[in-house]
Amino acid sequence: MKIIALLSALFASATVFAQPVDSQFNAFVIEVKKSPLGTRLFKIDNGQSWKQLGNGAFYAKKGDRIEIKRGALDSFFMTKYGSNRSIRVKRVD
Repeated sequence: MKIIALLSALFASATVFAQPVDSQFNAFVIEVKKSPLGTRLFKIDNGQSWKQLGNGAFYAKKGDRIEIKRGALDSFFMTKYGSNRSIRVKRVD
């Protein structure tokens, strides 16, 4: 019985998003915020927010078309159209 209570408490605290994430989708950036550490937070036109993981160079700005693809082990990669660079991102809303 204690195990069931422990598991239900564990899964109750997990983050659940209102919209499921497809394996690949396209969107437009509507806002970009940059942290003091150089990482960026992207808000896209479908209402989702994605945070850059790491501090690699990636220059998407408001109005740019981007593509987000699912990678291995539940990772996600964002690519700007017309660019060959991609960065790892994490959904944060």
